[in-house]
Amino acid sequence: MPERQDRKEPDWATRVREERRDKERLRLHRHRRLAILGVAIIVSGALLAIIPLTRDRTSASSSSRSLRSSTQKTTARSVPKKPEPIVGHSTKASTIDVRTRQTPVLKPHIVWNPIPYGPQRRAEMAAYAKRHYGINTWHLDNPKVIVEHYTGSTTFSSAYATFSADTEDRELHELPGDCAHFVIDSDGTIYQLVPLNVMCRHTVGLNYTAIGIEQVGVSDTEILHNPRQLQASLSLTIWLMKRFGIQLRNVIGHSESLTSPYHHELYSQWRCQTHGDWTYVDMQIYRTKLSRLVRQHGMAIGAPRRVASSGC
Repeated sequence: MPERQDRKEPDWATRVREERRDKERLRLHRHRRLAILGVAIIVSGALLAIIPLTRDRTSASSSSRSLRSSTQKTTARSVPKKPEPIVGHSTKASTIDVRTRQTPVLKPHIVWNPIPYGPQRRAEMAAYAKRHYGINTWHLDNPKVIVEHYTGSTTFSSAYATFSADTEDRELHELPGDCAHFVIDSDGTIYQLVPLNVMCRHTVGLNYTAIGIEQVGVSDTEILHNPRQLQASLSLTIWLMKRFGIQLRNVIGHSESLTSPYHHELYSQWRCQTHGDWTYVDMQIYRTKLSRLVRQHGMAIGAPRRVASSGC
């Protein structure tokens, strides 16, 4: 029987099979690459989402630690020591004075219109100070009090004429004549009549340490209801307070002179002499308005007003 011979596959069939295998391998390779790329994208997105959160937590934790550390240091540094009491002040007032930062107060516009105050008047003032205060000088040094007055007239010119005339006053009959350092007209104009280092006769018992401010008018109420004049008065007063370190409690009306702790009168017949202008009630209104300016400018309010016994 003749031997069976194996059939040999044609060359073209082999090539087709090999091409199919190659294509399948390429397809699988591409799929693997795409799968790897997809996994990488997913992992990268997850990392990008996690990192900011981690940073936020780390930053928050760091900020919290810094804040606690800073707070502890600040607390350690800023534990307030008990302020030393200032003589004549309450402890509470002293604390306010120590902690309050002062800011500049602008000088109001002042018209210099001096009255005659020559050698004769200065000598009369020195003699007056010797008789009533025991000091032989016409100089006003380091004033401690501001006294508010009203002129009892309706014009600046009439007040100026009265203060210019160096004649005996009608009430007490003594020289030198009456005067004040400032006169504020009803339109708000501030006139200065005398230098601030010179005494003026305006308040018995206080001329040796007081600055006198006259306001044109016939009553406290008239001035309190005149906005321009009142604003000028407050501006001048707070500037003087700042310049000389005068406390709010020592801004007084003429009628309050006997209860000032600075009141000092050697002449017994005048010891209880005062006037009725600027009553306590009206001065409380005035001081309340003034205290707002004091706070606005960061100045120390100081201790409450201390009313001294006048014995009158």
